[in-house]
Amino acid sequence: MATLQYTPYIWPFVGSLVITTGLGLYAYRRRHQHAAPIFAALMLALSVWTLCYTMELLSTTLDGKVFWASAKYFGSTTGPVLWFILTLRLTRNDHWLSPPLRLLLSAFVVVTCLVVFTSEYHHWYWTRIFLAPGEPESQSEHGFYFWVYAAVTYSLGLTGVVLFAQYYRTTPAFYRRQALLMMLGGFVPLGGRVLEDFFKVDLFPKVDNIVLLFLISGILFAYAIFRYSALQLVYIAHSLVIQNMNAGIVVIDMLERVVEINPYARALARPAAGPLIGRPIAEVFADWPQLAFEAGAERELPIAAEGGERWFLVQSAPIRLASGALAGHALALFDITARKRAERQLIDLARTDPLTGVTNRRYFYELAAAEFVRAGRYQRRLTLMMLDIDHFKQINDTYGHRAGDEVIRGVAAECQRQLRATDLFARYGGEEFIALLEEGAAEEAALIADRIRQAIGAASFVVGQQPIQVTISVGVAALAAGAPTLDELISQADQALYQSKAGGRNRVTVWGAGPQQVAERS
Repeated sequence: MATLQYTPYIWPFVGSLVITTGLGLYAYRRRHQHAAPIFAALMLALSVWTLCYTMELLSTTLDGKVFWASAKYFGSTTGPVLWFILTLRLTRNDHWLSPPLRLLLSAFVVVTCLVVFTSEYHHWYWTRIFLAPGEPESQSEHGFYFWVYAAVTYSLGLTGVVLFAQYYRTTPAFYRRQALLMMLGGFVPLGGRVLEDFFKVDLFPKVDNIVLLFLISGILFAYAIFRYSALQLVYIAHSLVIQNMNAGIVVIDMLERVVEINPYARALARPAAGPLIGRPIAEVFADWPQLAFEAGAERELPIAAEGGERWFLVQSAPIRLASGALAGHALALFDITARKRAERQLIDLARTDPLTGVTNRRYFYELAAAEFVRAGRYQRRLTLMMLDIDHFKQINDTYGHRAGDEVIRGVAAECQRQLRATDLFARYGGEEFIALLEEGAAEEAALIADRIRQAIGAASFVVGQQPIQVTISVGVAALAAGAPTLDELISQADQALYQSKAGGRNRVTVWGAGPQQVAERS
């Protein structure tokens, strides 16, 4: 049985639970009012979410935390869906709730809960869940369905932003204060999620930010309800939250003219005199690639900027009139530069040998295979060489492995200096390297290989105060030698390398031509 232990982290959530439960009961007693039943259901979902998260914090065992972490999805999945439905109700877009859309929203809730509760069998939602010292909640690594869940909830929130923007201009001044409070309450969690996911800003360390942000939402909802009778609100407005979001929001009409732009997006626009409202978006963002306005379109765009390239995720959503006619589009611009840089670093790590910084064996095979196909298609010549440091084990035994690593790095650097920028060069494994040369016969490659051999033989690799001199052996094979596949060409070069080593080392051998004797460095 799961055990519980008091932790002071629960108190903000206890307060949130009291507020959301009270708001739900208040709304239920007034369920005859406009949107009150949906609001009551939303508060119930938030209460379930908060209660389960509180129990997760109190649980001391991993099984207990996993159970409550799973149970909270009854609320955290239905909550965004109910908020979306409430938004449609308040903005008088109830006609959107067609039977197919209702079925999709219901399926999202049911499927998500099933995936979460069965994740230990397929790991679609959590690939790993564990306890970390000093952390009150369980820690997890996510599977692919987590990103499906995140994408759906983000889409629901973004659609709500679009609806509020559409209705702002038609909202009478009398209703704007109520509308601002309701929209602030609705967008505080969305803004917090954007800050955490896209900008890595952790507002409340060690605990779930979204649950605490819903506490703020509950307070704003309470003030709107008790002070301004917000549940009787008929009109709803575009909120100042859009102006304060740490993301760009641009609204355009059917002629692709800017009709609304928040300060964040304004700072990204091309500097120009005069107002931006009414100008074509292609002119406002003249330095950007072509933006897409299809419904639900999403693109990642690289933008040249001072200090280096920046990346933005651009999401588009349609704006429709009450009749259903398309009136324009809303664009949300999220800065994902940090994420893209991290992705590039991961790609570089996957393609690069960590010791030498040159291409690793796996990525070399990808590049060489493509070159091999092109050479066959256009009848180009290719030459492959295998290079191996002579007596490398003796270097390790005599000078130590650190010295051996320095020698490998030095040899790799010298090879790169001697090869052309268009040649492929990689560490093949251990003290062995491989290179693929374009447009060259075996004899030309042998001369290049011998130049590399001489340069390395003349070099002195200093480790500490100790100079170390090394030699290399090289095997060369040309595509014209009749290798029908890349693997066979590599095998031929490897066999030529073996002949160089068997013939006394410090020499170059061309496959099929016999040992090519090269004077050893004195």
